[in-house]
Amino acid sequence: MMRLEICSIWDFTVRKEIRCFHRPPRRHKAAITRALDFLFGPPYYVQDFWSEDMASAIKEAISKEKFDLVHFDLIGVAQYVDCVGSVPKVFTAHDIFFIKTKRYLKAEQPLIDKLGTFRDCLKFHLYEPRIYKKFDHVIVTSEEDALHLRRRCPGLELSVVPNGVDTEFYRPWPDQEEDHILVYTGTMNNLANTDAMVHFVRDVLPYIKERVPNVKLYVVGRDPSEPVKRLPEEDSSVAVTGEVEDVRPYMARAGVYVVPLRIGSGTRLKILEALAMEKAVVSTPVGCEGLRVRHGREVLVAEGPRKFASYVVRLMKDKDLRRRLGRNGRRLVEREYDWRICARRLERTLKEVSNRS
Repeated sequence: MMRLEICSIWDFTVRKEIRCFHRPPRRHKAAITRALDFLFGPPYYVQDFWSEDMASAIKEAISKEKFDLVHFDLIGVAQYVDCVGSVPKVFTAHDIFFIKTKRYLKAEQPLIDKLGTFRDCLKFHLYEPRIYKKFDHVIVTSEEDALHLRRRCPGLELSVVPNGVDTEFYRPWPDQEEDHILVYTGTMNNLANTDAMVHFVRDVLPYIKERVPNVKLYVVGRDPSEPVKRLPEEDSSVAVTGEVEDVRPYMARAGVYVVPLRIGSGTRLKILEALAMEKAVVSTPVGCEGLRVRHGREVLVAEGPRKFASYVVRLMKDKDLRRRLGRNGRRLVEREYDWRICARRLERTLKEVSNRS
């Protein structure tokens, strides 16, 4: 689902119009067309977001009304930039897709899928700098992503507006925690999340069970992939919930919130949500990339299955350390990543770009 939203730049709660467009299904193409598309077409992910109806709707809106600015969100819709003419344009890059697809190549995939990932990795290497240069301003969510884009796109006007979390919604739930429970949340058909959970159950969890035999892992999130669905069959200490109405009761019970991500890019909302609930977090470096967390202060950061398992066990057995990390994490989120703070930064950036026109 793609959304065209028209609102006031001065008050984002004043929405004049919202129009939604379904992404069109992939059509069957002749072999020669598919071959040419493979060689010369844009990344498959970008193709999936193209809609003639949405392009027409954008052009129609631009022709009928004077706009101060158009804000594009996600790389899939950046291709509509040519539909808005000379109106100031801002793009938010939540992920650097070249980095994301390059890391995806490390994940276990069927050969045909890996070939498509390799193709998109090459395509994004060329596509992203070219499309970013069409915007008056680009927003990224971390200093690491900004540094990467400055190297690849010299002269690109950039600013950093971090992802945020609703600290009123994600609050500590006291007295719900159980030492032996581990929790991971996310959309579970995502390749990065699938890889994280398969790796954790096969390579990390056995070391934890040697020290804590009654450990229980809850994998919480909608649309679990087939490899994720099979995990409880491989290990009876794993529970895959599928979609739940509210993730907070599961997170509240966690003695440790685990983030064993090995691939992906951008910043992890899941860590911000866990920290907002004062949960003790063990993460890989990739998992907490781009966030201003420090090892031993707000989270524990581990590389390798044995080290990751040792940190998890340490936290399961040390309630005082869990509490200290959780309190520090909550303070960090309130100071740096509260939605209200992030929204003000975004609003300030959009107004600055608009006022220059």
